[in-house]
Amino acid sequence: MEMLKRNIEIPPVDEDAVNEVPIEEVQLETGTNSEESAHLRAVELADAGGYANALERLKDEGLLSGEVGRIQETCREALEDAVWMTEADWEMLAVLHCFDEKTALHCVNTYRIAKAKIEEITLSGHHMSELVGREGVTLEQFYRACLFHDIGKCCIPRATLNNTLHDADWDEHLCEEVLENKNATLIEKMRARLGDLPPIEEGREGLLAYLKDHHERAMHFVPLASVVGEEELARIVETFPDIDPREHTLADVIAKHEHVSGEILTAVGLDVEGELASQHHNYDHAPLKYPMSGMTLSLSAKWEELLKLADMTQALSSRRAYKEGWSIPIVCEKLIEEVKRGDVTNILAALWIKNEFSHMDASEYGEEDLAALGRVQQFLDVMEPLLEEAAKEIEQEDASMASLAAHDEAVPA
Repeated sequence: MEMLKRNIEIPPVDEDAVNEVPIEEVQLETGTNSEESAHLRAVELADAGGYANALERLKDEGLLSGEVGRIQETCREALEDAVWMTEADWEMLAVLHCFDEKTALHCVNTYRIAKAKIEEITLSGHHMSELVGREGVTLEQFYRACLFHDIGKCCIPRATLNNTLHDADWDEHLCEEVLENKNATLIEKMRARLGDLPPIEEGREGLLAYLKDHHERAMHFVPLASVVGEEELARIVETFPDIDPREHTLADVIAKHEHVSGEILTAVGLDVEGELASQHHNYDHAPLKYPMSGMTLSLSAKWEELLKLADMTQALSSRRAYKEGWSIPIVCEKLIEEVKRGDVTNILAALWIKNEFSHMDASEYGEEDLAALGRVQQFLDVMEPLLEEAAKEIEQEDASMASLAAHDEAVPA
């Protein structure tokens, strides 16, 4: 497969720039001192214990309209084609932006990536936008779900959401809990999920190799009580009474946002968007509801899977305070892991990755990335016959429809 020598042009909003510059510096470039004081107050109010509370407080203090104007200016180019956005949509995005700027920009960029893929991916000469079904989900509903899939993060205390521990820090905490503290609850949890742990004499090196072999991260096992202060723990438990700091993890708290996103969107009458957002990770492995039924019988994919691919591509390729962004070959490998786990349909992932390949420049990659690129190419080689089969289905459907149309024209009215 030929690789086009051009860079990926999306996302249009530069999250790296946002991450590199302190928020105060970003703010001071955008308005008067009075405007900035109002914005800082809005940021304070947004961490009010949930979306509805934040929205109400911003309205009560007359700050919402100013924040809507701010986010419209920030995302003027990125959302210039989102003509479907209503006043209520802009208000929701403004609240999210006040609560956590990086999360808001991630959502905008997830929408941009999803939209670009729907417009670019082709099968048998048809763009995906021509092939997807319209029985249960419109493109507008899907795009809105992309834009607000993380609105539920407004319910998570800001300090918790923005925890900056690196993977190396989590590794140290895990080794301490397992090897030094002999945390029986944690050890049993790891055994139940991954199988028997390595012998204790293998120590830190053996434990971390064990995690790597199982493609797991330490943060999914270290209990909250080991890494979070008392004040923050109290707020987490107040927000989520079912969380036990001695047993549950930071990942468990963050995972709460998925269900809450669905609740927020449903509460404002966006039922389809709410259902899509509530399964963009599908932590519970529940049956997905919305098939992309217009494509082919071979491609039994769901809209929720398309949202998941856009979300993962954006998040994994972006730099965060706690990690560097991964290259597209590494991201594609992570998407393939989702296929192996049965969380994403293989043909949909292959179409997505094949499109990513068309934007890659292999000369930009080092040894590790090139090795990943080769493994991803092997996946695409295996998938090629299935893609060809799906394309033939579309060709046969096109021929059938053309035949029916010709027959209808030939029959006198």
